Amino acid sequence: MNKSNEIIEQFGDSLVKDLKGAIPKGTGATANSVRVEYKKKDGKITGFNIWGFESIGALIDGRKPTKTGAKKGNPTLQQSVLEWIKAKGITPRESNMTQVSLSWAISKSIHKNGFPANQKVKDVFSNIRLKSFADTLVNAETLSIQSSVIKEFNFK
Repeated sequence: MNKSNEIIEQFGDSLVKDLKGAIPKGTGATANSVRVEYKKKDGKITGFNIWGFESIGALIDGRKPTKTGAKKGNPTLQQSVLEWIKAKGITPRESNMTQVSLSWAISKSIHKNGFPANQKVKDVFSNIRLKSFADTLVNAETLSIQSSVIKEFNFK
């Protein structure tokens, strides 16, 4: 494997590992949905995509309040919140409140107020980290090009 492929795979794999570790744990389904797919051409990695549940975008960027007339999701936000409540074993403080009514209250608040980005998840894609990767890759490519050019000279 060439050096650039190795660098790209190490970076992609580390992003996925760190993203999975940063995602708040509920059922574990969101973290388990994260995977990397490498794009290759002629044996050279040309890039990669990180795939996962769409909800990861809300962890990275935050979630704005729901707009009037917005389409219902499948599952709905309330259903997802209920699944999270059950997975975490959360019981309402109020004795007359059920997990279903708690999930309704939480989802209503999210619809009304949105929520901020999750800093741990956002930090996985920090500018410093991305720049460091780019610098490492550029250096490896530069060395590879230098080696190729030097081999082209016929020294006598």
